[in-house]
Amino acid sequence: MMAPIRSLLALSGSAVLVYASTNVDGLFTMLAFFADRSFRRFEVVLGQYLGAAMLFFVSVAASLGSRLFPADRVGWLGLIPVAIGLKKLVDLRAGSGTGKEAPPRRTGSAGGILAVALVCVGNGGDNIGAYTPQFALHSAAEIAVMGLVFALMTALWCLIAAWLVDHPALRGPIRTYGDRIVPCLLIAVGFLTLFQGGIFRI
Repeated sequence: MMAPIRSLLALSGSAVLVYASTNVDGLFTMLAFFADRSFRRFEVVLGQYLGAAMLFFVSVAASLGSRLFPADRVGWLGLIPVAIGLKKLVDLRAGSGTGKEAPPRRTGSAGGILAVALVCVGNGGDNIGAYTPQFALHSAAEIAVMGLVFALMTALWCLIAAWLVDHPALRGPIRTYGDRIVPCLLIAVGFLTLFQGGIFRI
């Protein structure tokens, strides 16, 4: 009885790490949307969920394609988030950082939701790069569990962004250190995938 619980907790912990590593910059985008009075909060939340769902299903589809590779080679896909993380570190060192485009203006609720979703997808290269190798290593049931964790984390991200937007003094430090944390988390996710894929097994 304890083994399945431990396995579920380990899977959930991995999902939290994967989500957090690819969505710190997304938190900054949500801060901008919540701070923009032309967007109602429910539009930001629904748009974020729509964009996250699109990234999730694209990653699932990509992982199905990766299953065509031999099982002992799938773990090498962990090099993708490692490469992304290293590139972010190089960009940060060069001073370019991970700047995102400002959220576009919109007209109407549908337009607001779509605008948020499109920005989420536009910033989602990291998500697909990290999700795909993880999904390739797990069963359909495990992917469903990870999807549930991602949904809960999206709700948490929305709550955090809504709270922070009411405390402008906190946004400066978050933006300063966030760009430094994201690459390290991505690299950690990559090595986790390499380890789970048996790449380091002797």
